[in-house]
Amino acid sequence: MDSNFFQNKEMHYNELGVVLEDFKYTEKAKVYIGVLLPEVQGNSPINNKIVRGSTSNILNKTGSQGITSAQVSNYVELLVPRYIGETLKNNEDIIKKDTQLLISFIGGEINKPVVVGVVNPEDTFNKGGEEA
Repeated sequence: MDSNFFQNKEMHYNELGVVLEDFKYTEKAKVYIGVLLPEVQGNSPINNKIVRGSTSNILNKTGSQGITSAQVSNYVELLVPRYIGETLKNNEDIIKKDTQLLISFIGGEINKPVVVGVVNPEDTFNKGGEEA
């Protein structure tokens, strides 16, 4: 891996996100975004409790925001817009694990990811909720 990979903190392109577990489409999804954590597995959610230690390496355009501790995880919790969720949900209002979402970063800011689309929804599962 290129040692300068993490030096560029601006995200100007859409990226692929993968849903890590089934979720109700009106709630937040746990989404793995591989470009943010290229060396971390993204097949199931990882969330370790509070990690105490130095946060001097945490930097963004808006400042430190008073961070005193951190959690280690391999996902970002994101809301799926209703217009996307209603096309993906099954009969129980669930969006399935492994659904691929298109993620954009507002203004290129790494801390402002949003779901803007879905990748091949017909390959994920059909409107009736049965797996394809």
